[in-house]
Amino acid sequence: MPQTIVPYGFGIGDFLDVGALARSFYQTCECRQLAAEAKQLDGLLSSLKDVTSALSLSDQQQEQLADHLIGCKGVLEEMKATVERYRGPDSDNVTWRKRLCWNNSTLLQLRVRLTAQLSMLHMLHTTWSQLAVLNALHTSSRHGKTPSAASLSKASEARAGYHNTEWAEIISPLEDMGISAAVAVAHKDLILTFFQNAHIAQCVSDSADSESWALGTGRSTCHGDHGDLAG
Repeated sequence: MPQTIVPYGFGIGDFLDVGALARSFYQTCECRQLAAEAKQLDGLLSSLKDVTSALSLSDQQQEQLADHLIGCKGVLEEMKATVERYRGPDSDNVTWRKRLCWNNSTLLQLRVRLTAQLSMLHMLHTTWSQLAVLNALHTSSRHGKTPSAASLSKASEARAGYHNTEWAEIISPLEDMGISAAVAVAHKDLILTFFQNAHIAQCVSDSADSESWALGTGRSTCHGDHGDLAG
């Protein structure tokens, strides 16, 4: 019976364990589609590891993730064992590989199971990466690490904003809190909108303070610097 991961109190080693198994499978498997999905799983686990390191997962979230890791590991081990059973001295024969990949009901069922696990992990990754980014944004804002309005404007207008200097400035404090560049790019619109709204809120606050001390001046302290962010 395949060895499974302890479903509670998992750590980075469990990500590495399943990732290494997926990597070993796609590097040696003759079935391209199965290999491609195992490779996709390896990449997803690597990104998910970075996301979870930036979050403090609840007990329920830890168990949920561990259950999926157990499921992925079990499917990968069964897929590897199935391929090994069919692999023989004629393993380089094209007909053998076609028969293994396309006419093997066991592997087809295992592929369905792996796809289901991938879908669930993608959902967790999307939800948790957004949460991690939001947490980092709020922390950055509380500590006054807000990019300049000019940088936000240039990053918003640039066709490939995530490659330019302004984008690097914007995500630098987020990277310090464990948000990878890839995750930041995936949530670029969220990050830019958050900081733009932060500038607008500060503008309104400064304007209100200014008017409370100097009524009748007819001048907003933020109008010149931040008016373009509202659009």
